[in-house]
Amino acid sequence: MSSDVELYRDNEEIYLTEQDKQLFTQVDDILAEAKERWDPSVLFGFGRELRKNVRVSGVALAKLLWGITDVWDYLIENNAVDDNVWDAIHSEMGVPPGTARPYVRIWESLFANPEISDEAKERLLTKPIRTLKLLPALSEEGDVDWEDIATAHDYSEMRKKVRAIRGDATSSGTSLYIKVDVRTGQLSAKQGDRPYAPFGILNFSAGDNDPVVKSAIERIIERTGIIES
Repeated sequence: MSSDVELYRDNEEIYLTEQDKQLFTQVDDILAEAKERWDPSVLFGFGRELRKNVRVSGVALAKLLWGITDVWDYLIENNAVDDNVWDAIHSEMGVPPGTARPYVRIWESLFANPEISDEAKERLLTKPIRTLKLLPALSEEGDVDWEDIATAHDYSEMRKKVRAIRGDATSSGTSLYIKVDVRTGQLSAKQGDRPYAPFGILNFSAGDNDPVVKSAIERIIERTGIIES
């Protein structure tokens, strides 16, 4: 479970529904059953199911976030909303843009990609978000054996497969990182272990009253993988 991106900060309050609370009752029932049967296997089976649900929920969230961004322009055109989609996701769901965008990119580049077979997608659906985050860049590489990619058993094996295809592009010593301060628009870049160096300004305010400019800014951040800070 720790391999997935944390969507809730330690100081962020969440509210439990009655259905949520039933999960704790299920734990009590499973513990009682294990004692009665002298059989710990029911505990481990329930634990595996909980871990699976966390993993599947992460990918389902990626689909939901992608769907929200996909339908947002339609909602704007019909005067149903007027907020920036990333601001709305952050305020209504508590998912910051720096987390939401990678999730959206996962679904868009993998599961909404017609070049990837249904069989490969089915296997990719079982991977943790942390592992899936390695893959969107591969969709830009052209000829990729997605069936082979989907056979990776864990993060380490997936990373090796990605590096075999992309070569030094994924090496931590040569990778280029670009980040933007969402408050000031300051752009900075670094390579490898070098410190970030400022190099320009992204004028977020220019999109406040111009939806075309706003969409252009969002596309720049989404397509280039700029890190928001």
